[in-house]
Amino acid sequence: ALTHFFKTGLNNGKDIIRLREELENVESYLTIQQLRYKSKLTFFVYIEKDVEELEVPKLILQPLVENALYHGIKPKEEGGFIDIHICKEEGRAHISVTDDGCGMEWQMLQSLRDGISKGEVSREHSYGLKNVDERLRLFFKGGYEMKIESSPGLGTSVNIYFSLDRNNI
Repeated sequence: ALTHFFKTGLNNGKDIIRLREELENVESYLTIQQLRYKSKLTFFVYIEKDVEELEVPKLILQPLVENALYHGIKPKEEGGFIDIHICKEEGRAHISVTDDGCGMEWQMLQSLRDGISKGEVSREHSYGLKNVDERLRLFFKGGYEMKIESSPGLGTSVNIYFSLDRNNI
C-alpha cells in the first residue's frame, strides 16, 4: 500500500490521472491509516464504471480523506467511518467523501463555504481543502462545484461535481 501510494503520488511527473487511479491511491492511503489506527477507522469505496476513466488532477481525494480522518474521526474515541462514492449524477461526475466524525460548528462550516464560493479558502483553516479547490479551479476553469455539509457530532460530507465532458467546461 505504501509503495502504491508513493508511486501514484509521483506518477512519472504527470499531474493528470484517471479517476480510477486517484481512487486506488486513496485506497492505499486508507489502508496505511487503517493499519496505523487499527479499529478506529473503517472505510468503504465505490466508483461507477462510467466515470473510472475521467481525467482529474492527481491528489484531489487524499487531502479530503485526510481531513475526514484527522479532523473528524481521530478525535472521536470510538473512531469512525469514511465513505467515498464516485458516480455519474444528472450528467455530471459526483465525488463524495463523507465521514461520521465530529463534524463542524456552523461558524467554521460557513467560513469554509464562503471561502470556496470566493475562491479564498483560508490556509490556516484547511490547507488541504484550499489546495484541492485551487487545483480543481485551474483544471476545470471554474466549471466545477464543491459543497460541504456538516453537523456537530454527526460528521462532514464534501461533494464535488463537474462535467463529464471537459469540452463543455
